[in-house]
Amino acid sequence: MSKRILSLVLIAFFTFATNAFAMLPEKEDAYVLSVGQKGSRRLDLQNDLLKEYTDEHLKKADLSKGQIAWDIGCGNGTMTVKLARKVGETGTVYALDISEEQLTIAKERVKDEGLKNVTFIQGDIMSQKDLPTGSVDLVYMRFFLSHLKDPEVAIGIAKDLLKPGGVVASQEATMSTFYDSSNHQIFCEYRNAVAAMGKKFGKDFDLGLRLQSLYEQAGYAKTDGYFIQPTMNLAVTRELFLLDIGEWTPKAIDAGILTPDQIENWRHTINHWADEDENFTMAKYGYVLAWKEKR
Repeated sequence: MSKRILSLVLIAFFTFATNAFAMLPEKEDAYVLSVGQKGSRRLDLQNDLLKEYTDEHLKKADLSKGQIAWDIGCGNGTMTVKLARKVGETGTVYALDISEEQLTIAKERVKDEGLKNVTFIQGDIMSQKDLPTGSVDLVYMRFFLSHLKDPEVAIGIAKDLLKPGGVVASQEATMSTFYDSSNHQIFCEYRNAVAAMGKKFGKDFDLGLRLQSLYEQAGYAKTDGYFIQPTMNLAVTRELFLLDIGEWTPKAIDAGILTPDQIENWRHTINHWADEDENFTMAKYGYVLAWKEKR
C-alpha cells in the first residue's frame, strides 16, 4: 500500500475529527475525541494547514472592524483569536463551547494575545435561552454541524442570530472524496471503523457535500459554496494520525468496532513509513457562506 493512499484515509478521518470540542445536543461523552490539552495540539495543526483557506473564507464574508461575531464550537480558541482581531477593539466576539476544559484553553489563548473583546459562554447552542436574535453580523461554524444529529436545527438558530444581511461562514469535511486503489487491509479497517463510528453516533461525516443545500433549504437569501482540497507533508501526516488514534480509538474498542491489535498495527505502519519529501492530498472541504435576507 502506498503512503499516498493510506494518507488519504487518515486525513479523511482527521477532517471529521477537526473540531473535537463542538457543542453537542447529547451528553459530552457522546463525542469520540479528547478535550483539553490532549486534543489541543491536533486542532492547532489543523488550523495551520487551513490558514490560507480560512483567511479567504473570512475575506469573502467581509468581516470587519466593529462587527459582532459568534464562534460556535470555539474549541481551543484558534478561530476565536482570528475573529477577535478582525472585528477589533470596537467589535465583539462571543465564543461558545460545551467543554469547560476547552474554554479554559481558549481564554488563556485570548489573554496571551492581549485581546479584550471576547465573551465566553459555556453551553450547548441547541439549548441556549435568550439568544440575541437579529443582532449578529457573522456566525462562524467550522467542523461543527457534522457532529450534530440535527444540523438543520443549528443552521436555523444561526439564521435567527443574524441581523438582516448578516452571514454564516460554515465549513465541513467530506468522507467520500478519497479512494482505495489497492484495497489494502489497513485501509479497509480504518475506513470501516470510521463509517461504523459515524453510524453508531448518528453523524454525517459527508456533510460537506450537502452543506450548501442545507442553507438553501433553511431559507437563506443567498449562498456561496465551494470546495478546496489541500495537501500536507509526511511529518504532519504522521503526527496527526498518531494524535488522532490516541483520541477516538478507545471508544471504538469499547464499542467492539476495533481491537487493540488493529490499533497497534496502524501505529507500527505509520511509524515505519520512510521519511521522504512527499505531500499528501487531503479529503475535500466544503465551504459555504450564507446571507440572511436584507429588509
